[in-house]
Amino acid sequence: MKSTIFTMLLGVFINVIFNNDVYAQENVTELGPTVSVDYSALSFEKVVINGKVGLKDKKGNIVIPVEYEDVDVFETKFPIAVKKNDFWGAVDSDGNMVIPAQYEGLFRFQDKNYASVKKNNKYGLIDKTNQILLPIQYDQDLWFYDGLARIRLNEKIGLINEQLKIIYPIELNDLYAFDETGSAVASKNGKWGLIDNKGKIIAPFLYDAVSSFYNNRAQYKLNKKMGMINRSGKVVIPNNYETLSNLYFNQIIAKKEGKAGLLDSVGKVIIPFKYDLVQLGLKDYIPARKNDKWGYINKSNNVVIDFKYDDALMNTADFFVVKQKDKYGAIDKDGKIILPFIFDEAIISDNFITSYPSLQYIFTKDEQSIYFNEKLECIKNCRKLSKLGLDNYRVKK
Repeated sequence: MKSTIFTMLLGVFINVIFNNDVYAQENVTELGPTVSVDYSALSFEKVVINGKVGLKDKKGNIVIPVEYEDVDVFETKFPIAVKKNDFWGAVDSDGNMVIPAQYEGLFRFQDKNYASVKKNNKYGLIDKTNQILLPIQYDQDLWFYDGLARIRLNEKIGLINEQLKIIYPIELNDLYAFDETGSAVASKNGKWGLIDNKGKIIAPFLYDAVSSFYNNRAQYKLNKKMGMINRSGKVVIPNNYETLSNLYFNQIIAKKEGKAGLLDSVGKVIIPFKYDLVQLGLKDYIPARKNDKWGYINKSNNVVIDFKYDDALMNTADFFVVKQKDKYGAIDKDGKIILPFIFDEAIISDNFITSYPSLQYIFTKDEQSIYFNEKLECIKNCRKLSKLGLDNYRVKK
């Protein structure tokens, strides 16, 4: 059922929390995001003559002689990495080889005073005079992103900052990227927890699985049950539930003993666990499914719309978008039809969380879509209404 928001919200996290592959470090990009390159913004351009490579500046002046096997065109300042006799070194602005060509890889200074190098299939850090700052002993390129780099040794991971201080010891099995709040999911000795970008443990390594934070809450799984912690690592919802969604609008969709209900941010039951499925209550009404039929309840758990529909969408006003006999339409609180049951599909736009309370409903018939706002006024493709016999339907002015 495409429009069941419960499935959309909860399914994504269930896939993460129960799928071990998601936590496999080899599936995670470690060097920061992939970006498209604007070559016009680069400081230099490669010059290739007879199979040899050099660099020229934007004025066409040769700045690195055309005598190397390769050159790092992405570096913006000297020294710049060059490849000679199958090994990498670096030259200064006068063309002098300031770092001998002795490395299997030299991974750019990134406007810093040090760069990661590879030798004998191991990695370390050198400065611009080829002095070793970190021993060439690590199993992974030391690439800094947002001020941090992973260090990997003997299948364990630690963290180092730009001052080259190890802020978390090399003892982690897996480490995810840090999110915008400065926290990252990590594992140690087969258990999962959370650390911050200063190396502090937020949530101890106790859990069978753990998520990133969303709205100051992170889900955890322990003994096959799920709960939630806050940013201090304190358990705010015990692991009593089979599934938990993220926190939206101070509500959490949960499942207990096979039945769905709603919790608030600290685990207080808003809607008891007596339904097959529930969706979020954006305002006064909550779509719920019971005995395979959808209806609406209010936040006092009183039935507002009987359970007799095949689908039901979230709402913020006194109308209800529902599905009956394989067609979608809309009714009011008294069951009066506002929009006839003639549509093949009806959904809420994907950005409903960020756009709330300005919801957008999309009704589709014969692969033609008509858009309505949170008041069920037509806002886009309204001319198609007349083809459906709805010439007098409300159009937003």
